[in-house]
Amino acid sequence: MRYLVLSDIHSNIDAFNSVLSFFKRKKYNRILFLGDLVGYGGAPNQVVDTFRSLKGTVYVRGNHDKVCSGLEKGNHFNDKAKAAAVWTLKKLTSRNLSFLKKMPQGPLKVNENIVIAHGSPINEDFYVFSDFDAYQIFMESKNFITFIGHTHIPILYEFNGEDVKTTLLLDRMIIKLDKNKRYIVNPGSVGQPRDRDPRSSAIIYDDKLQKIYTYRVNYNINRAFERIVKEGLPIHLAIRLGYGV
Repeated sequence: MRYLVLSDIHSNIDAFNSVLSFFKRKKYNRILFLGDLVGYGGAPNQVVDTFRSLKGTVYVRGNHDKVCSGLEKGNHFNDKAKAAAVWTLKKLTSRNLSFLKKMPQGPLKVNENIVIAHGSPINEDFYVFSDFDAYQIFMESKNFITFIGHTHIPILYEFNGEDVKTTLLLDRMIIKLDKNKRYIVNPGSVGQPRDRDPRSSAIIYDDKLQKIYTYRVNYNINRAFERIVKEGLPIHLAIRLGYGV
């Protein structure tokens, strides 16, 4: 089976639509979504409406999904993220608000080999930024492959039973997995990349061939910028899109 793995759309409908259009030309069977449909961007309802219309999705919630739906207060958010969350909560339709509130908490087992989570299978809000962070997960979890989001940085951690090897995921890479090792993979962000490449990031995982295919997708950043400005959200959230930070 081939899985399209997406994360961190963050109310960026322009990026989301471009990614979905791009992958129509690729073969995949199911979508794995790792959380944060909303937050930051100017089109929360468009993103949630589009996501709800998709078939074959398996998903978990993200920290912004929780705060933007009122499940948490967002006391740990910075002022710009908090302002966007407060605005999003007011903007969401009742149907989309209900959907966000019911998104399942990770980790979620997709099958005997695949687990998905937002931040970490240990803690859904934990950021995995280093090989040491990954090592802690490998010690706690015995899954062959765990997909995580949250950091907005596309990266693969490989564990051979002793050491963790880190690989940054660039555009158009093909990575062959070893059944004798274990993996943690972050596909990066659809709506707000932070690896200094402003293009949307996503991967396809083929569990028959045991290969990961990485992709970057161009989208209309100016239009996403204008949506944020039009809604009166913090200008920083618009500016950062063009820099991929």
